[in-house]
Amino acid sequence: MANGLSRPPLLRLLIDLVYLPLHARRQGFDAIVTLANFGPVWTPVPHIVFQRNALHFSEEFFERIRGLANLNWRLRAWLTVAEMRGATVTVTPTDAMAELIKKRHPSLAGKRFHTLPHGTDLSRFTAVQSTAPVDPSGRFVFLYPTKPEIYKGFEILLEATEYLAAERDDFEVRVTTDDRGWPGEIQDRIDSAREQAWFSRLSFIGPQPADRMPEVYRETDAIVYPSLCESFGFPLLESMACGLPIIAGDLAVNRELCREAAEYYPARSSEVCAAAMQKLLSDSRCRAALAGASRQRIADQDWSWDHYARNFVELCESVSSGE
Repeated sequence: MANGLSRPPLLRLLIDLVYLPLHARRQGFDAIVTLANFGPVWTPVPHIVFQRNALHFSEEFFERIRGLANLNWRLRAWLTVAEMRGATVTVTPTDAMAELIKKRHPSLAGKRFHTLPHGTDLSRFTAVQSTAPVDPSGRFVFLYPTKPEIYKGFEILLEATEYLAAERDDFEVRVTTDDRGWPGEIQDRIDSAREQAWFSRLSFIGPQPADRMPEVYRETDAIVYPSLCESFGFPLLESMACGLPIIAGDLAVNRELCREAAEYYPARSSEVCAAAMQKLLSDSRCRAALAGASRQRIADQDWSWDHYARNFVELCESVSSGE
């Protein structure tokens, strides 16, 4: 069957809700696997649903979008919940996302969930051993690997940068986006800050191709990760593989991935985020401890695609056999 993602939404919905279940019955499928968040709400065979988009279940996100966009996302969320109610098992990339779903929709609390962390290739991301600033000028370089989305918490980083710049000027905050193209209210905050002296502490280095990211990390002293909603966090894995200390919002998903490799702050507190940045700037022992914890966290778990594939096949086999 052609990829449903390339079809018009209503046609894809018709295929998911009507054609696919009937086709599965006629063809005698052992199971249906839905990889793209949306799929049938009823199937005649076991159904494995992969849920990878935490935005469908984030109140924080819904509070930030308005009008037709809000209605569209709520409809999509309703469909995902209906699908999970009829599924044999729902697969999430983290325990934290499964708990987010169940907290948002208590009717799903008794359903079967399975955590299967994403696979990734970390072979190009090598650990930096030194805790001295990497910038030749001696400035300490923070990096936020991100994209211009409303839920990425960039306004928190803006305010934290302003707080920190009031105390010192020997740092730079690099962001892997342009300074244009952010959602309205965040773009307004960026524009209103341009004339402030502290704004020069920010460097918008633009979107970076995947093959350049290892070099971007090597030019970095620490990661700041203020995102408010994630189902996983590939930048966190890449940062830890590079042995970088991390400052992250205190979200369950961040703690699950990073464990002791991050300095956590209340997710919406820009002031405490700035204090954590100040701590890393000032305390080389703290940086070294977090860097060591980053390297150890990556070593403690197999993040490879081979490992992912083996677990994926085992799950499919167990579900299709009725286990």
